[in-house]
Amino acid sequence: MIESALKYQHVFASLHLVDENYKYYLSVEKWRRVKKNCVFLLPFYEITNLIYVSSYPTSNQYFLQVGNIQTLLMESLKDEDQVIIDMAERIMVKFDKYWDEYSNVLAFGTILDPRMKLETLGYCYEKIDSLTWEVKLERMKENLYNNSN
Repeated sequence: MIESALKYQHVFASLHLVDENYKYYLSVEKWRRVKKNCVFLLPFYEITNLIYVSSYPTSNQYFLQVGNIQTLLMESLKDEDQVIIDMAERIMVKFDKYWDEYSNVLAFGTILDPRMKLETLGYCYEKIDSLTWEVKLERMKENLYNNSN
């Protein structure tokens, strides 16, 4: 809905000229914030559709999307807009709580997907945390090889 409203931003700006009862048009700054919120919320919309719309979603799809969301949240914590930072902090608390429990299971699904393999997992880990990604990848390899015997 926000994305649709953005397409008609210029119409809303001049609607008060046609309709004398229309008094709540947004300033340029508020439209900028609307656009920023739309960019922030879009990945959440996409993963929600993946989970609820797909008849057979697989763990490798989840892992990539959740990795994208974690990257987005971490970047949003550095944003100059305090509203975005506040939203990202609240989401990150909940995200961390659930992600710790499921990340290894979803990572195994990614590794076992013939199209993804360990390279994709390494790429995701590096994107999320460039300092410790190699350690995490090695730990996943060890878990994979130890559990396969």
